[in-house]
Amino acid sequence: METIRFLRVQGILRETGEYSPRPGFETSKIPPCYETNSHEQAPSGYAIVLLDESGKQSWEGLPRLTGGFCGMPGTWSVSGYIPLLHTPGFYEIRCYNRSIYRSPISAAAPQVTIREWEAEEKQCFVAWDTNDTSQTVSVACMVGNRTYPLLLNSRERSLRFGLDSIPGPAEGRLSIRVSDGCRSGITLSEPFTIAGKPPQVSINQPAPGSYLDATSPITLDGSARGAAGDPLPLAGYQWYIDGQLVHTGSRAFVMKSLPPGPHAIRLSYRENNEVAEAETNITVNELASWEKEWQQMFPENATYTHR
Repeated sequence: METIRFLRVQGILRETGEYSPRPGFETSKIPPCYETNSHEQAPSGYAIVLLDESGKQSWEGLPRLTGGFCGMPGTWSVSGYIPLLHTPGFYEIRCYNRSIYRSPISAAAPQVTIREWEAEEKQCFVAWDTNDTSQTVSVACMVGNRTYPLLLNSRERSLRFGLDSIPGPAEGRLSIRVSDGCRSGITLSEPFTIAGKPPQVSINQPAPGSYLDATSPITLDGSARGAAGDPLPLAGYQWYIDGQLVHTGSRAFVMKSLPPGPHAIRLSYRENNEVAEAETNITVNELASWEKEWQQMFPENATYTHR
């Protein structure tokens, strides 16, 4: 028995009644909330209607509307599932039986095939063919359970891209999706290796070249991020002052003070045997004469302790 396939249609509805479609995809399963229509319908009166080539209605269902598409007021994200037939037809978005959008549905999904594929250590090249030059293509790199978009809704038929922003070491695959505006088809590349990359480390405070008071606390603040920009675990943080390890395990801390003179501050981060460092230089001002006398009289109150 042949499995029934469904087309997920999706788009953006504005309070003016304007509907903007987004590329759909095909599936053999429908989430339970669509099967039972248990979700909240707002605004009301909308329907998804399936028509044959002659315009005769063959199916009707309720779309799901979620308010605030991407946080934009006055918009709704619209989605729904319609059964796919083996003949061309149309689907409509209707509001109180008035059509606000109609799209043709082809009898077969678009096809895309990889024509050329090269995977190198730092970059990749891929070229593909589709069965219609008017169809748009989106390309993404899949790594584990994460997806990194590389190309969106383009009519290009090749792409060269670098791997610097994709974290590793890992195994990745390219997903190439072709769409005719309604139906879509997908093909996957062969798996390829993504090399490991050192963390991206920076010191936010103190600023380079700062002149600081010897009697004032000094805040040290830095960050370490992966190739994709994700914050890294705190365990890898190591802070050095003038080559001496002074703190570990946090991105920020406060030192009581430092002795007068120039100092080199270094933040080091280690992950997967990769080490990255950032360094900044500061100067702590000399103590005033009365401050020196005070510290000679009360050495237990001296503020700098790291030497």
